[in-house]
Amino acid sequence: MALGPLELLVLTFPADRFDEGVRATLDPLSIGGEMRIVDALALCGDPLRGTRAVELSDRPALRGDPVAPAGLATGLIRESDLHEAAALVDTRTLALVVLLEHRWVHDLAGPVAASRGTIVGLTHISGLPGRVRRLATVH
Repeated sequence: MALGPLELLVLTFPADRFDEGVRATLDPLSIGGEMRIVDALALCGDPLRGTRAVELSDRPALRGDPVAPAGLATGLIRESDLHEAAALVDTRTLALVVLLEHRWVHDLAGPVAASRGTIVGLTHISGLPGRVRRLATVH
């Protein structure tokens, strides 16, 4: 099955509110329909071992929680993405890294193709001034 386009979403939460933040983030995304969660990991800061990625199902407070299914970690989040996000993490702040698929683009592709059109790109413009991140080029 083809995936894409995909978008990497990184959110930070105070360490003591992280599990609550995971639920508040993943619950609406998983029931929305236009986006599909492809992969998700927690980034935790550890003074002895540095920053490390942890599957959500390995977080004690999320074990058995339907929002953090054991099979969610697909390995599609790249090491370079985790390394970039690690700068946002310390012992007081944890990050939730989520890889999302834009399902609505698949729905749009049929009508566009029927009109002999082609979706050739998708660009994400974040809320931060001057920040543009290219999501995907569709071939």
